[in-house]
Amino acid sequence: MDEMNKMSGEDGIVIIAKVEKLYPDEWLLFEVVETDEQNQPIKGRLLAHDPDHDAVVRVLLEADCAHTYHYYNGEPMPAVLL
Repeated sequence: MDEMNKMSGEDGIVIIAKVEKLYPDEWLLFEVVETDEQNQPIKGRLLAHDPDHDAVVRVLLEADCAHTYHYYNGEPMPAVLL
């Protein structure tokens, strides 16, 4: 059983902060099922994770969820001037 399966119940709901430790320096996409008092996501279903932003966006565009959370789980990327 992999770490992700150990963290989630049968419904696939996980604590977002715990999942972040499994996928450093990747883009993450969650379906949010619980937020805190400031409306910050706490729990959800991991829909996608990938170092490639475009791969996660493709899943996001197909997702049929009321509330999603999509972000880069790592150090901010340096700005590039063209």
